[in-house]
Formats: sequence, C-alpha cells, structure tokens
Amino acid sequence: MRLIFLRSLVVAAALLVPMSAVAQEAVISGAVADTTGGVLPGVVVRAVNQASGNSFEAVTDGTGAFRIPLRVGVYEITAELAGFTTVTRRGLELLVGQQVTMNLQLSPSTIQESVTVNGEAPLIETTSSSMSANLDPRQMRELPVNGRNWQDLIAVVPGARYNSQQRGDSIAAGTGTMQLNLDGQQVTQTISAGDRYGFGQPRFGQDAIAEVEYVSNRFDASQGRSMGVQVNAITRSGTNVMLGTVSGFFRDDKFNAADPVAGTVLPYRNQQLAVTFGGPIRKDRLHFFGDYEYEREPNTSFYNTPVPEFNQTLTEIRTEKKALIRVDGQISPQTHLSVRGSIAHPLTPNESLHGAGNATPNGRITNNQHSRQLQGTLTKVFSSSIINETRVGYNAYNWLRNTQTPFNANSFLSNWVPNYEKEFGPVMAPKPLTVNAIVTFRGLSNGGSGQPQNFNQEEFSLRNDFSVLFAAKGQHTLKTGGEVIKTHNWGYVCQGCVGTLDAQGGPLPSNVASIFPNLYDVTTWKLDLLAPIVRRFSASIGDNNQDWPRATIAGWLQDDWAVTRKLTLNLGVRYDLAHNADANDVEIPPFLAKNRPDDTNNWAPRLGFAYSVTPRTVIRGGAGQFFRRPTRTRIDMSCRTTSRSV
Repeated sequence: MRLIFLRSLVVAAALLVPMSAVAQEAVISGAVADTTGGVLPGVVVRAVNQASGNSFEAVTDGTGAFRIPLRVGVYEITAELAGFTTVTRRGLELLVGQQVTMNLQLSPSTIQESVTVNGEAPLIETTSSSMSANLDPRQMRELPVNGRNWQDLIAVVPGARYNSQQRGDSIAAGTGTMQLNLDGQQVTQTISAGDRYGFGQPRFGQDAIAEVEYVSNRFDASQGRSMGVQVNAITRSGTNVMLGTVSGFFRDDKFNAADPVAGTVLPYRNQQLAVTFGGPIRKDRLHFFGDYEYEREPNTSFYNTPVPEFNQTLTEIRTEKKALIRVDGQISPQTHLSVRGSIAHPLTPNESLHGAGNATPNGRITNNQHSRQLQGTLTKVFSSSIINETRVGYNAYNWLRNTQTPFNANSFLSNWVPNYEKEFGPVMAPKPLTVNAIVTFRGLSNGGSGQPQNFNQEEFSLRNDFSVLFAAKGQHTLKTGGEVIKTHNWGYVCQGCVGTLDAQGGPLPSNVASIFPNLYDVTTWKLDLLAPIVRRFSASIGDNNQDWPRATIAGWLQDDWAVTRKLTLNLGVRYDLAHNADANDVEIPPFLAKNRPDDTNNWAPRLGFAYSVTPRTVIRGGAGQFFRRPTRTRIDMSCRTTSRSV
C-alpha cells in the first residue's frame, strides 16, 4: 500500500504541471520562413474557425516553428509579421486526431501586401505510425445507416470489422479489445464482459456526434487500457449561426419480405425522432449545442413450446431516450473552455427468451439501463511551444434486469433443502429486484437463470497532458501526462441463488399444464406432482452482493521526433496501475488468500516510424506492448458463491 501511495503522489504531482491537447481533437504545426529559406521568429499565426468564429493564436519561436491545438472544423490560417506580406489559407478542414503540418513562406511587403490561397489537409498522415482513419462530418451527416446507430458507420472505415450485436452496439469492449472515448473522456462500460454478454455500452444520438477517429493499431503512449482499438468520438458544437433541426425516421414491415421460417411477414415498427438546436450565446466567443433523440419500437414475441397452454403472443414497446448539451467558450485567443453533459435511458420491458421454442414466457425480464456523462475541458496555449489541456469528468452506467414472476424464494427453497434459511441464510434481493423460480424438463424450461441483477458503475476522472515543441537534431514534439480514474462498481446478481429444480428424470408430463395453472403465480404451482421425475435440486449459495472500489493510475511519455522532412520516429512509454482490479480482497481458502498485492509491472513501451516516400505514399511500422483494465464481475461472482445439489 505504501508503494501504491507513493506512486499516486508522483502521478498527482505530474498532473499539476501544465498539460497539452491529445489525439481527440486536432493539431496544426509547422514553420514560417522568408523567401530565402531563413526562419522567421515572432510571426503571429492565427487560426479562425469559420463556423464558430473562435480564434486560436500562437507566435513562432526562435526556429520559426509554431504549434496550435484546435477543435475540429474548417479553418482560415493567417500568418502576420511587420515588414512582410500577410499569408492566408482558407478552407483547411481538420478532423479528429489529425496532426497537420503546414509550412508557410512570407515575402517582403514591398513585393505584395497579402496572399490568400485555398488550403486543404493532406490526404494521409505522414508523421504517425498509428493505423487510423476518420469518419468526417460529411460522412456522419450523409451516409445512411439502418437504425441510426453511429457506431455502425465504423464498418466503412478501413481496418474495421463488424460484429453483429443483439443490443445495438457494434463495437464490443468487454474483453478489453476496445476503448470508447467521447471528447477525450473514457466512457467505456467496464462492469462486465460488455457486449459479449449483452450488457451494452453508453448510447449517444447520431446527430450529437460530429466525427469519429478509429485507431486500429499502434496508438501512442497517451492512450491505453485497450489491447485492440481506440474509438475517439467528438460531439457537435454550436456555431455563429442559430440553427435547429427536427427530423423523423420510420421503418415499417410493409417493406419487408416474408420470414423464411414463419412463411409470413413478421410485424415490425420503429419510429425515431431527433431534435437539435445550437448557436451563439455571444458571437465568436460563446456557443451552445443541444440534441434530443427518442426511439420507439413495438415488438411482438411468439412462444411456441411443446405445451399449447403455455404458448402466448406477447407485445412490448422498447424505448430509448438520449440527450446531450455542450457549451464552448473562448476566454482568450490562448484559453478555451468546453463543458459537455449527456444522458441515455434505453428500456426493454420484455427482454430475453423472445420466442424461444423450449422456454415458457414467464422467464422474460425487464431491462432498464441508464448512462450519464459530464466533462469539463480547459485548453491553454502558453507559448508557441507549450500547450495545456486539463479534463475533469464523471461517467456513470447502470442496468437493472428484473424478473416478471416474483415469488417467495425462501419458501420455495425450504421445500427442497431442509432448514435452508437456518443453515445458509435467506435469499434477500435488494429492492426493487424480484427473484424467479426455475424448473427444467426434457424439451421445456420454466423460468430464467441469472436474474435479477442490478449493476452500477461510477467513475470520477482527472487527466492532464503536457506537450512541448523543441529542436534537437530534428523537431521534437514531447508529450507527457497522467490521469487518475476513481471507479466504484457495485451490484447484485442472482446467479443461481434461487436454485433449479431438475425434472428431467422422465418424459414431459402430459398434464404439465395443470401442474402450472398460472405461470406467473408460483403459489399455484403443484410441484409435488413432479416427484417421480425430479432428479436433483441445485442452488448457488453465498453472497450475491458485489462491491469493488478501485483506482486506475496512468502516466506516459511520448516523443514524436521528426528526424528529417521524410522520417518521423514515434517513441513512447506508458505505465498503468489498476489498484484492486483482480478482486484482491476476496479469498478462497485455502487456495487464494485475500489482500493480494496489485500487479505493478505494467510498463508499456511504444516504438514506431513513418517514412514519407511521397506526399501520397507513407511506409509505417512499429511495435508496442498494450494492457487492458480487467473486469472484475466474473472474478468476484465466482469467489463469493458456491453450488450445492440435493
């Protein structure tokens, strides 16, 4: 613990140092020279966002170099120095994660007073070894996507692979292969195994997302906690034009073909409404943007079990509400502040076991999810070579999956395990959760396992980055920084806590419908009639409540060294420490002792190069070590419960 505390102090001290922008926005850098090639110090380089009017400013240093962190968008770049022409480049579009190099040349003012040209960003990145691609604002706005899930658009990015998901998330994060960042804030759901088990990721409206960067390989040391890809999304911001939109998107089964199995067109409806509004609070200085989206999807589930009396046609209305608001302010040409908040609430009343052929309808559940995010970002340009960026964030995610057949679990268990409450204690699901009974037959299952459950994730984060530009046998962009994420995950899961009555010792009784007169009222079940075919009763015994606070600390050093105009080396190292990540406080005597030490050797070197053969041809290469932050739910669940059969 002393070692952890000392390391925390070191990282915290680093966080107090002025920090810089990282890859979630954009950076423009370059050098200014005269017509003879001589460097020009003291040149004022100004970048003006053509939509919002925000201006970003830097002054070239003694080597004529400058570097400006920018919000994504289209810019007008101006370079001014007394005695020289003013050079202006317009129409330069910067995308998320781009680091654009723009070298400018000024002529003596006796020749010409000003020069204006149209500029554009390079088609490919020539200074980074990372494999990345962008979805620009035009693609986000114009590409059609079924269901309006912006994550689906990632499928068009080179290097991306699409995995079909049941709950609307196209990118899976549970196995530690993906990190989802919104405006530079980590918003990944880390409670359990993510989409692999269907728990999903936070939702954001498509109209709220301005653009996306997909980094498929070799991201630098400033990003981590993923062994695979980084997805960096940027939200929209207001402009100098007051503008709002109202749109509707509707899908209907009238346009669908017949289902090949059912032989008929399955009923389907989906309605989505989206409203956006944004504009200036103070022209060129303060802007806002808001987005609200609502989705309504009626569904019908058909249950076709071997018992006609159990077969039902159930309807539900799945809804999803999403809202986001963002405010951007320019305190000065060197200081910018951004605040963004978002919420989402997907609700599925009858989820799970939709129309399963061997499952009764009383096994369905209600899935209620919530996510909330809040972040403030302060960017400060101290000089042409030193930039500061500080982020403070809050991220929360939770789901409540409740059964629809509540009953007295303790009375049910006492019928099969004598003195159950005296020996093991009662089953107590925290309100508003209700537990469900499970009876299995040959070819039929009554009830559902693993329910109810209620999981919560709450994170507070502080992140700073520092970058400095200097010359030493080439141009260096040195980035260093650190972050602390305080995470608290807690919840309850009934993983077999009610038990399963195995009635597979014989054929399914012909009078099974009379044994369960009301599937939704356990007190009407005549379980004694099943005695001839009951083989066993099994239940999971233990503490089904879970609580795991933990802290994640990270620090990094990254040097992007432009050795020549064609060759850039990307050299970095990162350190991650996840305190109490592996259920360190849980014991399994005599095999596993509690209070185990943390894994503290997570040093991750990153090496890469980019060689620009031509402006359109780049050779990239590199190697690195990457760590993920483990999910603890399954570890904790296994350690705290055991099984017993009678």
